[in-house]
Amino acid sequence: MSRTNGSTGSPINPAPGEPSRSFITTIKDMVISNDHTQKVMSLLVEWNPLGDRANSILDLDNYRTEAIDILFQLGLAGPKANVARVVQDVINQAFDLSLSIEECSGIGRKIKEIITKSL
Repeated sequence: MSRTNGSTGSPINPAPGEPSRSFITTIKDMVISNDHTQKVMSLLVEWNPLGDRANSILDLDNYRTEAIDILFQLGLAGPKANVARVVQDVINQAFDLSLSIEECSGIGRKIKEIITKSL
């Protein structure tokens, strides 16, 4: 499994390694609600990082476990939260993939939008 370490900056953070204060507060204090889980699941199903392989995984449950893991990890990350990196780590570990941070940045932005709308 391949992972990228270090921060090169991304569209997820306004400055390299510096997420916005409101985003930090939101995820730090966020309870993983069913609404958040359902919205992230929907985004993951639409993105479908597994492609055709998704049909062969019996317990996929529309990426429910991965959605919860992503939201949980974001809550733990606090000020270091980089949504794309969390998505990359969770999905790569769950399915033994090697997605790059760039491949996860679009979905990361969408997940961040869900979280920040709950302010």
